[in-house]
Amino acid sequence: TIALVEMKLSFETQEENSIIFNLVLISSLI
Repeated sequence: TIALVEMKLSFETQEENSIIFNLVLISSLI
């Protein structure tokens, strides 16, 4: 799953969207 996230983040160049995406993903995992 980590590789999938890294691929998605690599496609998204906007830092803000990446940070929000990370927060949502971490929240969903917890």
